[in-house]
Amino acid sequence: MAKDRGDVSPMGERFRKARESKGISPDEASFQTKIHPKVIVQLEEGKFAPNMSPVYIKGFIRCYAAFLGLDAKKILSEYVEKETVVPEHIFSIGSESGAKDLSEIPARIWKMRGIIIPALIVSVIIIFFISRPARPERPPAPSREAAAPASGTVKKAEDIKLVVSAASDVWLEVQLDGKVEFRHILPKGSKETWSAKNEIRIWTGKAEVLDLTLNEQYLGRPGSGVIKYIVVTRDGMRIDKNR
Repeated sequence: MAKDRGDVSPMGERFRKARESKGISPDEASFQTKIHPKVIVQLEEGKFAPNMSPVYIKGFIRCYAAFLGLDAKKILSEYVEKETVVPEHIFSIGSESGAKDLSEIPARIWKMRGIIIPALIVSVIIIFFISRPARPERPPAPSREAAAPASGTVKKAEDIKLVVSAASDVWLEVQLDGKVEFRHILPKGSKETWSAKNEIRIWTGKAEVLDLTLNEQYLGRPGSGVIKYIVVTRDGMRIDKNR
């Protein structure tokens, strides 16, 4: 029997259609975003567990929207505007009617404060560590045995140095010589530098907002939409369509 989608929210329907249009299964989306499969289902239905922290919900919405190449800021704004409509009389504590309304709040909500407050604290700590700027790379110490290059010779760069700039929030996976180094959202306006010996591979959910610079040479933007396996070597950039 087909699943009744009559009660799915517009946000959830937008998520589902975007994922299906890119040919990505829910399991693959869960693996790439590190979001639990049950939360993927909740995102595509627009309904979340009652005890889930609002901070986590907003983080999941932002991450999933960026992964699918959608406007994360707009979707999150629409969700917040819809979910934060609270009757003003609840906060009228100074009046008798306000005190009465406040007393009618179910006791179980007050009991949940012991869960919500620690969850918020943990969320703030996680966001702090995720959003910290990457440590600046320490330049390699010059070799004592290195001599000045002979006239007419060109010194070959030892590593591939790639600078990635984001014009908008964008989900990325970065592999350095076959090892996953980064798999998260690169915030708008941020710039990250990665180095590898032979090859750097990038998987992105929104290629049109990325600017790539290889060994101080600007490469431009790799394309648009979801692109798997942008390969960067000393020779430049290419899209590996065989993977």
